[in-house]
Amino acid sequence: KPSPLPSAAPGEVPVACSDDPAFGFTLNNFPGTTVDCGWLTLNEKNSAYRISTYCAVGEIKYAGCPSTCGGCTCEDNADFTFTLTKQPHITQNCLWLGLNNVDTRRANYCDAIGAECPLSCGYC
Repeated sequence: KPSPLPSAAPGEVPVACSDDPAFGFTLNNFPGTTVDCGWLTLNEKNSAYRISTYCAVGEIKYAGCPSTCGGCTCEDNADFTFTLTKQPHITQNCLWLGLNNVDTRRANYCDAIGAECPLSCGYC
């Protein structure tokens, strides 16, 4: 019986490669407007801009719209580092998110860095 998930390279986590029909996200310029994954490609003239803008958000790329956004395999960027909000002289990598206080760290950082750390942010 074939697997429903795509195969992945070592170290990658395969995710179901279909957009979640129940997933919605809020538009940046229209905070009261929620759209689904189909909106990203609804208007061919605007789809490249929409995809580059919204698929850069880890939750949208990996949890909601992996097929549309190219998020069918899930792995943290091993070369990525970020500065801590309250300690700007300290940098960490994605793995730091999962060491302690996971929920707090994800809440504080994953909106900004989730596209680079989708696995550590729990998006897949």
